[in-house]
Amino acid sequence: MDVAEEASAPVPVMETSAPVPVMEASAPVPVMEASAPVPITVEDEPLPFQPTLFRHVIAEPFWAGLLGSGASLWLGGTIGGLASAQLLERPRPETTVLLSLLMGVGAALARGFRAPLRSYSGLVGRVFGALFFGAGCAGITMLILAVIFDAVHVRNEPAFLAVALVGALLAGLALWRVHGIGAERPRRIKIAVGVAAVLVVSSWPASPSLRCRLGFGEGCRAAADAEGSNGDYRAAGALGARGCDREDGLSCRLAGQAYQSDGPARNLGRAEGFFREGCALGDAESCERVHTIELERRCDRYGAFACVELAQAYARGNGAPRDAALAQRYYRKACLLGADAACQENGGR
Repeated sequence: MDVAEEASAPVPVMETSAPVPVMEASAPVPVMEASAPVPITVEDEPLPFQPTLFRHVIAEPFWAGLLGSGASLWLGGTIGGLASAQLLERPRPETTVLLSLLMGVGAALARGFRAPLRSYSGLVGRVFGALFFGAGCAGITMLILAVIFDAVHVRNEPAFLAVALVGALLAGLALWRVHGIGAERPRRIKIAVGVAAVLVVSSWPASPSLRCRLGFGEGCRAAADAEGSNGDYRAAGALGARGCDREDGLSCRLAGQAYQSDGPARNLGRAEGFFREGCALGDAESCERVHTIELERRCDRYGAFACVELAQAYARGNGAPRDAALAQRYYRKACLLGADAACQENGGR
C-alpha cells in the first residue's frame, strides 16, 4: 500500500472509556489519647496506716456517743419533769438511769453510725466506743448545768426542762452531723414534725398553761394555783374557771378561792357558784367553802354565832383561806353583837 492509499483509509474511532469514580473523603480517623498510667504496686497488702482509721476509731464513735448522751439526757429530764409536776408516779432513780442508758445506746447504734455492721467484734467496738464518748459528753454537760443551776437557783420543773432541751439539742446536732438534713421536702417535713414533738413533750411538765390550752383540766388547776400564789387573783380565777369547765373539781375550788379572797377580784356570788360546782364534782373542801359563804351572809345579817364560826374558819384555815386580819375583824363583830365567846378570844379583845 502506497502513501496515498494509507492516507485515504478511515481512521478507527476510539471508544470512550468509563468515567473514573471519584473517591469520597473518608471519615477522620480518631486519634487515640494516651491512656492514664497504671499505678504499679509492689504488693496488694493493706497499708500499715489506714486513711480512715481516725474516722472509724474517733469520729464515728464520738458523734454516736453524743447522740446517745443527748437522747439519754432528754429522756431523763423528761421523766424527772413529769415526776416533779406530779404527772407521773415518781420512779426509782435506778429505773430512770437504766431507761436513759438503754435509750442512749439504742439511739447511738441505730442512728449514730452510717456504715453497716460486718462482724460481732465491730458491734462490740461500737457499743464500747459509744458508751465511752457518751458517758464523757453526758458527764461534762451535767457538770456545767449543775453549776449554772446552783448559780441562778433553778430547781424542779425548770431544771428538768433545761436538761431535756440541752439533751435534745445535743442529739439533734449529732443527727445533723451524721445524716444531714437533705433537700427533699418530705424529709424536711418529717424533721420539723419531730422537732415540734420533742419540744412539746419536753415543755409539757414545766408549762401548765400549755396543758390548759390543750384541754387538760389538771394544767388549768396548776396554772391557777401558781397565779394565786403570786397574788394575781384575776388570772387565777380565769384559769380556774377554764379548768372547772373541763369538770375538774379542784379547779372549781381554786377559781372560787380567787373570787373569795379579799382583793379587787372579790365576788362572793361567783365564788359560791364555783364552790357549789366543785362540791358537785366531789371536792370536799369546796363543800366547806360553800358553808363559809353562807356564814358570811348570816354574819352580814348580824348573826353573832355565824360571825364566831366565820372567825374560827379564817383563823384555822378551815373552809376559808387562813387570814388573821379577817378572823380578828369577825371576832370583834361577834363580840359587839353579844357573843361572849368571841370577846374572850385573843382576836376579839
